[in-house]
Amino acid sequence: MSTADLQGTLNALGEGKSWTISRDDFRNACDPDDKVVYLTIARRMAHARKYYVTINEDSLVFEPRP
Repeated sequence: MSTADLQGTLNALGEGKSWTISRDDFRNACDPDDKVVYLTIARRMAHARKYYVTINEDSLVFEPRP
């Protein structure tokens, strides 16, 4: 998987759907150069899709804005 694949997964979500992924899985799926800044990548992906991203201790939750 790559950063582009993560973006594709988020874009493929249906209307009003949320997506939860572990922080480790998200970081490991990022391109090697993106691993250091994976939280910034997650925030940018959420913003581009008009989603919120909730960063928990061990997971990331992408949710549509109300």
